[in-house]
Amino acid sequence: MRLSRLVHVGWIVVAALAYGACREDDASSPAPAAGAPACAHVDAELEASFHALARLVAAETYRAEQFANEDAFVASMQAIVDDLNAQAQQFNEGQRTHRIEPWEWKVESGNAAEPRYYWVFGFRLGNGPRKISLNTHFDTVSPGDTDVWEPFVLTKSRGETKHGGEQELWVGRGAIDDKGPALATFLVLKDIARAYDGSPLLDDITVELIFDTTEEIGAMSMRRYREENAGEAADLEIIFDTFWAVRAEKGIERPVFTVPREAPPTAGVWIDSLNTPSGPVNQLPDRAEAILRGDSPAALEELALHIEADYADHPFDDPSYRRAELTVDTSGLPDALKLTTLVAGAQHASVPQENRANGANPLVSLTNFLGALAEEQVLADNDVARMCRFIKSTWGTKTFGETHPELLERHDEVFTEGNGTTYALTRLYTEPSPGAITLHLDVRYAIGHHGQPWDGESEGLLCGDASEFAGIFGQIVDEFNATSGGAPITFETVTRVAPDIRRVDGPTFSRISRAFEEVTGKPAPAVAMGAGTDAKAYVKAIAAGALFDTTFGAPVNYHGIREAAPVRDLALSTKILCGVVEQEIKQAKEQHPEPVAGVCEASSARKRSSAVDDGHDH
Repeated sequence: MRLSRLVHVGWIVVAALAYGACREDDASSPAPAAGAPACAHVDAELEASFHALARLVAAETYRAEQFANEDAFVASMQAIVDDLNAQAQQFNEGQRTHRIEPWEWKVESGNAAEPRYYWVFGFRLGNGPRKISLNTHFDTVSPGDTDVWEPFVLTKSRGETKHGGEQELWVGRGAIDDKGPALATFLVLKDIARAYDGSPLLDDITVELIFDTTEEIGAMSMRRYREENAGEAADLEIIFDTFWAVRAEKGIERPVFTVPREAPPTAGVWIDSLNTPSGPVNQLPDRAEAILRGDSPAALEELALHIEADYADHPFDDPSYRRAELTVDTSGLPDALKLTTLVAGAQHASVPQENRANGANPLVSLTNFLGALAEEQVLADNDVARMCRFIKSTWGTKTFGETHPELLERHDEVFTEGNGTTYALTRLYTEPSPGAITLHLDVRYAIGHHGQPWDGESEGLLCGDASEFAGIFGQIVDEFNATSGGAPITFETVTRVAPDIRRVDGPTFSRISRAFEEVTGKPAPAVAMGAGTDAKAYVKAIAAGALFDTTFGAPVNYHGIREAAPVRDLALSTKILCGVVEQEIKQAKEQHPEPVAGVCEASSARKRSSAVDDGHDH
């Protein structure tokens, strides 16, 4: 039995004892007395919450491909609901007037291609007409390679971060994305409830926690919840899932490039298959694996003798390129030779430039190397080699489209140079679909790649529902096919969502920045990023926290192996968030200016092919 399965069984047992466990946590971290400043000790409470987060991390709340583990997912998520409700019930025993009330919205999807439930839940405090919502999520990305870490057992480590220097790290799947921040919002709500118990100020405002269960697969639940509960919309919604503070999110495009499978060559050595593990498009793969075969056992064995050295000496398109670790498995000789490359560093597909700088994308390394061997005729040209050559000529090892700058490279006044349109090659499959080879990309794009520009004044999504990539990819594919030989490469592409922009002098960003400055002494930085959040398309929502710099790599490893929450940073972030809530409570009767949303004319979107999309946006 795999370790992860043992941990899952252990979680169910722990969840059944959640009421007693939360009493133990509270005993080890005494709560501030009623009447104390609301946010005075919330950072210390976060630093003392290791065991509470460990229970959340132990819940295996990732989804397998095609929702194969949905029964286990639902059981684990329900255990979290029960645990938090038990903690709320215990907390309310000490309240005189104002209690934190659980709420839940759950609709069965009825579709095997979707999650079983559209499902959000949370807590509310107060009963005023004004509302502030703190939005986080309990679903996670998949665990990654469980042979090299224990994703569902929270552990302690130390590491150096760009913002906070060396500090304690809590390591486990979901520690920073987004179970640690979700726990932080629960601590904030309890401290606010305790400090304002019986206060008439809570007659002017409602403080709400929203916990999403589908954020990592495209925020399906939040979209539907918002559509069906428009009257419940918050006046200010903070997506506590990223950095302080997000003023813009890139657009998202999901192209799929395809070449049909052909009969194998009759002579030479060729690439028989090249695959990544199945997984979400928004996560770089853990590994890439190629199987080489040939018509001559002697030729295959000869290649095996020197291919590892050839890879180590291979001149990639950038002399400073950091290549993925390669292993060569000769156990299949004389029939087959297996090459495997392994991931290093950040695996969030929205920032492939960070992985390239301090890690390695195994798919990029292996396809560029094998594509070069095909060009040199060391390997016979075939369908897989053609896809490798296409990757090499279109992107090489670069992430900003530098190989075709006039078509693929864009940056602007919001998404500046070094933070423009990015291209992450995340999945390639030659099996188990024998009819075709498919390459999947996660593209996060700047303003210049959208079909319509930004007016420079409004906030929210850019007008128009299509990017320019249908035409751009069409030109690139046509040029490659004209000289490549063999069956042509085709593509389908879908614009998932347009870029979304907040003005730094707008009412939403300004209020967040004031609370940030109150705690830190300086205005909040204005971050433009590729990752997508539940703030997208909602001008009264903003992504803010839980980190202070945009480094997705070590030691945080967003979406990657050994994902970690830097504890000191998360504690400070929790204190700022608490300050935002208290600021809104004290100003609940004040009139706040409204964000200026763009007014878009009905657009005639560029006609483009539609691909079957897996929904992974974030």
